[in-house]
Formats: sequence, C-alpha cells, structure tokens
Amino acid sequence: MLIHLFVLQVITFIALIFVLKMLFQRHLSNAVERLKGLQEDAVLKESQLHEELDRAKEERSAEVERGKQEARKVIERAKMDAEMLRSSLEQQARQEKETIINQGKENVERMKKELTVEMEEKALKLAVDIIKYTLAEKERQTLQYQIIEDLINEIEKIDKDKFFVKTNKVELSASFPLTEEEKQRLEKILSEKVGDKIEMEEKLDAELITGIVIRIGDFVVDGSLKNKLQKVLPYLKKNR
Repeated sequence: MLIHLFVLQVITFIALIFVLKMLFQRHLSNAVERLKGLQEDAVLKESQLHEELDRAKEERSAEVERGKQEARKVIERAKMDAEMLRSSLEQQARQEKETIINQGKENVERMKKELTVEMEEKALKLAVDIIKYTLAEKERQTLQYQIIEDLINEIEKIDKDKFFVKTNKVELSASFPLTEEEKQRLEKILSEKVGDKIEMEEKLDAELITGIVIRIGDFVVDGSLKNKLQKVLPYLKKNR
C-alpha cells in the first residue's frame, strides 16, 4: 500500500514537473518572442534615430551653408554699396573741386576785368589831367576847333536813315563857346540829317577839357577829348 502511494506520488511529482516544464517553456518562448520583438523595435527605433540624426545633420549643414551664402551676399552687397558710395563721393569731390576752381577762375577774371577797368579809368583821368594842366587855354580852344571840324566831317558821312530821332531839339555841350560859323555849320548839317529845322541849345562843360558832345533825343555824338582818349586806350593796351 505504501509502495503504491509512493509510486503515485512519484508519478504525480513527475507529471507536475512535466506540466511545470511545459508551462515554463511556453512562458520562456513567449518571453523570448517578446524580447525579439523588443529587440527588433529597438533596432528599428535606433535606425530611425540614426536617420533622424543624419537628416538633422544634413539640415543643419544646409542651414549653415545657406547662412554662409547669405553672409557672402550681404558682404558682396556691402562691398558694392561701399564702392558706389566711394565712387559717388569721389565724383562729388571732383565736381566740388571743379566748381571751386571755376569759381576761382571766374573771381580772378572778374578781378582782372575790374582792375583793368579801374586802371583804364585812372589812366584816362590821368591823361585828361595831364592835358588839362599841360595845354594852355588857347591851345585847348584850337584843339576843340579841330575836333569840331573832324566831327562835322564825320556827321556828314552818316546816312540820314541812321538818325532815328523824334525831336528837333539839339543840345550842345562844349568846353569853350562855339564860333558863329561852327554853330551855323552844325545847324545846317543836323537839320539836313534830321529832316527838320533844329532848335539848338548850347551849354558849357569845363569837365570836357576840350571838345563837344551833341545830343538829339537818345542819339549822342561824343566828340569830347575824353571820348577820344577812351577809344585810344584799347589800341594802346593791344599794342603795349
């Protein structure tokens, strides 16, 4: 009886061991399968992670390259702007220099002209003063007579159509009184040129030194010594 009980216990133990082994193997197999699945997932995720990292590196490299290209473009634009600014400043400086030089030349020319005019006026005044204080009154009267003779001859040569006057009033300014003969000759020749009998008014002007000035409206015939000297100055300046 005891032997049967022992055998039954042994069989039961063996069966229990077999059942446990079967259960263990099944759980182990499931665990291995899950482990393999986890490992595959891990490998897949690692591969995806590497791909993400590579893509991130590529994107970063591309972004860095784009940044470098933008920086190069900015530098090039800055260089171009700087070159344009430099060129503009140089051109402006040249224009300002030319303007200053031209203004300087204009000022020099203006000063030369003013100085020339001033010198001519002083030379004319000096010449008039020399004649005034050198020639005696009788000599200046004789000179006026000759000037009037020359003036009458010049008036005779003037075409009548060139006397654009609307008046017959004539004003004579002379350094010395005219003789009756001179008055008659002037009245005759001027009446012919004007086309009407003239009314002549004579005035004495000591500032003329010698000579005569005839005014018929806006028409002026200057036969003064001063005017003759003014005509001589350009000739003297040209041939000095």
